[in-house]
This record gives sequence, structure tokens and C-alpha cells, in this order.
Amino acid sequence: MRYAYRLLVPYRLFTQSHLRHHLVRDPDLTDILGRLNWSVIDLWRAIGSTALLVPEPIEPWKRIHPAVRRLLYRYFYELDSAADSPARTLAGRYGGSRRGP
Repeated sequence: MRYAYRLLVPYRLFTQSHLRHHLVRDPDLTDILGRLNWSVIDLWRAIGSTALLVPEPIEPWKRIHPAVRRLLYRYFYELDSAADSPARTLAGRYGGSRRGP
């Protein structure tokens, strides 16, 4: 599960197609699922049963809760301060001026 979340955290929404894409391109995921004797459907169901997702009506996608997604992204991916700074500057400039409801 941890490895699958590492692969899925960059996506806002993800589907079984995302899992299949990574299964084809990532031999480590293939190996992990093989050792567990799991299919993509088994992994999809396991991910769907975690509390890290936003409860949605029945939809073909799943979504990690935004706050959890940000934390996991920071945990799994080292942020390069040089590459990260333009995005943070832009987000701060436009996100900081937004007013909530």
C-alpha cells in the first residue's frame, strides 16, 4: 500500500488506469503485487478501503484527501528548492490573495 500511495500521490484524481500504467512501467510494483498474489483490482479495493481518501459518491476515480496528499508528497519526494520556488511563489501570490467563504 505504501508503495502504491507513493506512485499515486502526484495525481489529484486517480483511476484503475493509473494503477495499470504503473504496473506496466514499474517492475517494483509488479514484484510487490506478485509476492502478495494481488491483482490490480485487489490493490484498487485495498486503496479504496483506507481512510486517506476523500469519501465520494460512487465514481470511477478516487481522491486522496488534499491535506494528506500534501503531507505524503513531502514525505515521499525530496523537494528541490530551486525547482520548487517558482511554484511556491506563484501559489503564494495567487493563493494568498484568495478569500474563503
